[in-house]
Amino acid sequence: MSGFSSKTASGFGTPSLTPPLEAALKTPATGSSSANSGTSTPGNLKKVRLLMLHGYTQSGAIFRGKVNGLIKKLNKLFPPLGLEPVLIFPTAPNKLTVDDVVGWERRQPPIPGFEPDTWAWYRSDELQDKYLYLEEGMNRIAETLQQAREDARREGDEDGGVDGVIGFSQGGCMAGMLASALEAVHKPRAAAERTHERWLETVREANGGRPLKFAVIYGGFRAAPLELEWLYNPKIATPTMHWIGSVDTVVGEERSMGLVKKCIDPVVLNHPGGHFVPIDPKYANALVSFIHKHVQDKTKKDEQEADDAASDEDTAIESVFDLPRRGTQSV
Repeated sequence: MSGFSSKTASGFGTPSLTPPLEAALKTPATGSSSANSGTSTPGNLKKVRLLMLHGYTQSGAIFRGKVNGLIKKLNKLFPPLGLEPVLIFPTAPNKLTVDDVVGWERRQPPIPGFEPDTWAWYRSDELQDKYLYLEEGMNRIAETLQQAREDARREGDEDGGVDGVIGFSQGGCMAGMLASALEAVHKPRAAAERTHERWLETVREANGGRPLKFAVIYGGFRAAPLELEWLYNPKIATPTMHWIGSVDTVVGEERSMGLVKKCIDPVVLNHPGGHFVPIDPKYANALVSFIHKHVQDKTKKDEQEADDAASDEDTAIESVFDLPRRGTQSV
């Protein structure tokens, strides 16, 4: 069984859920039998380092505050799986002023020297069809990747570092670009694209030449400038999960789907909200299940796939992430 039915010819509409899929999404995320036996302790948990990229006009601290509820749920859901979440919240390097923030009302009388804690990973210049200061944004991410690797080494994990990225809005766009950039197959080819070679080499070196294990994107979108088209050709192979708000008026569904269509086998989920990161328990379960699937060791993955194949006929409920991903799934 497919687990969901699509009502649209294109495959990118909002399909309805069948009862088995609804049950799977409402079931708390689970891992291996040993992880669920209650024997996991803080000392033997495997750290999962998540790079958290904030949106336009936010900062690392502001984004952390916005997703504090989700952090609490991850801290509760990960340990039974033998995992410990380590969330890293860098702040973008490009400072925004009050005049850069749409809708910001200056205080009367103004506070001398006051500037909001608002930052950007890049500045969009539609007239030139460019993202200004993108290299500075990518360099800040490279610094964070390098620091994560050094932290892992100090803890005795020579191969450790950032496992995956979670990005919101402009940070979601950056998450998609980063996932692509860390795949060796993507590289600038045309002369107009060569200006991006410096930051590309920097982020790859910072991450030890390794691709990310996954990318989770909330209200994200595809980079618009033509000189960044090389990031999406070929399509992004890193496993991606895309969250789209059904009433998001900041980044509409069509714009988010522009990025979805540039990813191989994306997981696409709708939530009945606007431009924010949903923290309802069932959404947190789905997020944890996706991350857990992609941070397991290859050996464990192979064993799990073999077990799944052997017991396929006895399986009562299929996992949402093992279903054919033909369109947007509403949870």
